[in-house]
Amino acid sequence: MQPTKQFYAVFDTNVLVSALMSARQESPTVRLLDYVIDERILLLYNDEILSEYDEVLHRDKFNFSDERILMVLNLVKTGLHLDRTESNENFLDPDDRVFSEFTTCV
Repeated sequence: MQPTKQFYAVFDTNVLVSALMSARQESPTVRLLDYVIDERILLLYNDEILSEYDEVLHRDKFNFSDERILMVLNLVKTGLHLDRTESNENFLDPDDRVFSEFTTCV
């Protein structure tokens, strides 16, 4: 049996919100979280990304329980924590810059 290939990924906050809001286990965003649980996807993150996830998931309009939010944040933390490295790329939304500026890891 061949080993399962592992992928590195950074999830936009909307992926987590959509997964938590979904009522369907087969929805793409829920499946992405399942891949993280199964270690097929290794999430890349930094402190700023964790802070954004935490802030957005705690917004009243979503009404997610603290327990579910903590579960998701702990799942993210099973990934690879990297420092942020500034780039010269232009972004349509400057707030998205944090999701692509990582120290190279190999």
